[in-house]
Amino acid sequence: MGILASIVLAFALTEGEIQPWADDHGYRAITFEADRVTLYVHASPKIKQDKLESRYAPRMQKTLDFLEQILPSNDATAIPSSPRPSDARREPRDLRPAEHKRLRGDDSSARRDPETKIVTTSEDPLEIIEIQDLEHARSLREFIAAQHPWFRVGSDADLVGFVISQPRLGAWVREVPGQEEWNADNELVNRLAQTVVHRRLGQLPFWLEQGLAWTVENEVEGSIYCFPFRAEFVYASEHRNWDRRLRAELRKTRDREIDFASLVAWSRGSFDKEASLLAWGVVDHLARRESASLHAIAKELAERHEKQRWQKMPDGSERTDPNYELPLEDQLEVFRKHLGEDFLASLGSELRSKR
Repeated sequence: MGILASIVLAFALTEGEIQPWADDHGYRAITFEADRVTLYVHASPKIKQDKLESRYAPRMQKTLDFLEQILPSNDATAIPSSPRPSDARREPRDLRPAEHKRLRGDDSSARRDPETKIVTTSEDPLEIIEIQDLEHARSLREFIAAQHPWFRVGSDADLVGFVISQPRLGAWVREVPGQEEWNADNELVNRLAQTVVHRRLGQLPFWLEQGLAWTVENEVEGSIYCFPFRAEFVYASEHRNWDRRLRAELRKTRDREIDFASLVAWSRGSFDKEASLLAWGVVDHLARRESASLHAIAKELAERHEKQRWQKMPDGSERTDPNYELPLEDQLEVFRKHLGEDFLASLGSELRSKR
């Protein structure tokens, strides 16, 4: 896979914020009004709208339907997270998140961007765009940076793919020279899944975010092509049969319990083959067998993240730590609460024998 296999952004914007840019550059819109999701694709005005929708809408609908099945929106309370990349093949040098800050006693600001005062809720519109080529990608990120100064424009190599939650937009480049082992349909599903989860719940542990996106991608497409943070070549055999590959990995050890610590230790900005298999396996199993527990776990982890990412400053104000991740003890406590004290062993047994 080439280093610029995709460029993905995810934003919580005012409705239609990138529409002026999209209109100026020949993009057409496909909108899901009920879900407040709009996809922009580069297409000739001669192409009929129903033909355009038949190409993209079924895949988007399947993605949204499966997410609704495993993470129902009727019980969702979105929690905003710091505007920072949650997925990039390598951390962009020039893309640094702006800190959130609230004054002493100002509890209400915890749920809003201190610069724009945009309140984030599960009803916020979500925009995604399939960018035609790198020239358009450069133009779009300049357009975004002009409106959001914290979003710094780096080189093409720096902007290789990421998800952020403020602002909220999803985008990927369709045509990149030298791109191999890449699938635009899988990119759409994976990136849409990530942005919807961010909007619905807020910031989750990195491994859980990726596991959810891969579970949805594999359900909708029957394969996995989106590998955030991965720079090395992806072999054709790595796109399918993750269940078989996970069983083989788990059977290499005599430990009854899954290595949960390795999931938590998998840091944002890196790729770990073994951890990625386990992350997918845990989430896929829970999504199919215990979806209510998965939803409750994700919701509580997001709530804890929001509470604990704030740091008290000497002047009495509070700032967010943009790189904060929930510690192992917190994650274990939440999982044990919803799955039982022996969940590490029971998951290990299920994943080893699952066929």
